[in-house]
Amino acid sequence: MSYLSKDEQEWLHDILGREEHFGVPLAMATKLKSISKSGTLTYEKRDKIIIAKSQEPPKAVKISYRTVKDYFPKGTTPQEYEKVIKQALEEWIKNHPISTQKNKSNSMER
Repeated sequence: MSYLSKDEQEWLHDILGREEHFGVPLAMATKLKSISKSGTLTYEKRDKIIIAKSQEPPKAVKISYRTVKDYFPKGTTPQEYEKVIKQALEEWIKNHPISTQKNKSNSMER
């Protein structure tokens, strides 16, 4: 990000902090660099680029072993972890229908 001006770097840092990003993917950096070189990079444009990325659904979700180890017996296989966690999520969805309706409809659209 060194190709950005000091002000642009500070703005980017503010946006990344607000959106809880901890890095800039290469494609995003390339886009920011291109717009910066053209002299048209504004705070609002940076904000749109960062926010657009943060609104994409994750491709994968990882849960560390330390997080789940106390809930499973030793010797549990990865497939068993996945099965039990999926069952727990399905049960949770049954008990929280309003908060998950949007997510369920989005997943059906894909």
